[in-house]
Amino acid sequence: MGSEMCIRDSLYTDELYYKHQKVIDDLLAKGLINHTNDVIVDGFSNYKRKSDETFQVDISFVAIDYSVNKDTKQIVQGNNMYRQDFKQRWTFIDDGRKLKADKVKELKV
Repeated sequence: MGSEMCIRDSLYTDELYYKHQKVIDDLLAKGLINHTNDVIVDGFSNYKRKSDETFQVDISFVAIDYSVNKDTKQIVQGNNMYRQDFKQRWTFIDDGRKLKADKVKELKV
């Protein structure tokens, strides 16, 4: 089993895995590769229980995020030197045995 399958099986629901994979595939089709490095979580907020098995939480973090041309390796978007602020709302499913990310929504910082 490859590392991608391990990540999908242990961290993501199938729906979220395939959604993220589509983003990666769409970027590759445009000749781009995205890099997100040096992630530092700043905090968690707005915890909300949605059901017995589902909850949401906003995650604030900083990261170096940029995209390069896959052939030339030149940066075409973002910056590989400075961290940017991010905030995302993550929805998790907890079935009592395993916690999995089900949805991720970008929020304005």
